[in-house]
Amino acid sequence: MGRHSGPTYQRRHRHMLALLANSRVREPEATAHVFLGAFDADLVRPLCPDGRPDRLAETVRDLATALLPAAHPTDE
Repeated sequence: MGRHSGPTYQRRHRHMLALLANSRVREPEATAHVFLGAFDADLVRPLCPDGRPDRLAETVRDLATALLPAAHPTDE
């Protein structure tokens, strides 16, 4: 069973699709996969070699803000 066919991934993917449903994203299916890829430990582990998981959190937050600007208001 590949990562994309596992029940946990499928549940997260459905959740992302729901979040993207009212967005301006043109390809919600692909965007959900790309966004979930941001949480793939094998891919993101190099971002935290210094033990700073906050760096990953900041990057994911920036990605979400860029994808869904209306759903994520700025701090002004």
